[in-house]
Amino acid sequence: MCNWLVRCYDNDDNIIDSFVIQDRTETEAVREAEADPRVLESFDWTLTQNEEENMKTKFYVIAVEGGIEPGIQGPFKSNRVRNTAAKKFRNIDENNIAFWLDQTGQKLSIGPYSNTFMEE
Repeated sequence: MCNWLVRCYDNDDNIIDSFVIQDRTETEAVREAEADPRVLESFDWTLTQNEEENMKTKFYVIAVEGGIEPGIQGPFKSNRVRNTAAKKFRNIDENNIAFWLDQTGQKLSIGPYSNTFMEE
């Protein structure tokens, strides 16, 4: 899954519009772009990986409901917002378990939240 930059051109090869399609495979991004009115109204268009967007860190919570049923929440806008969501999830049921997950490009980092952190 990547973020994709779509550029729309007029018949003189001037960029007339651009937008980002987030968290899609290339095939999914092409389908989404081809259905977009901005692309349909343009003379030509291109699709490229949006490297700047892809390298931003995305923040997730791996939420294990009741300690047995895993799921994923996010992405969240920041580490702080993600941590708040993890605490709320944990406070719903003391058997809930939360792990933090950071994604930067193709690199994933994961770790547990301590009981001390969850009780702050």
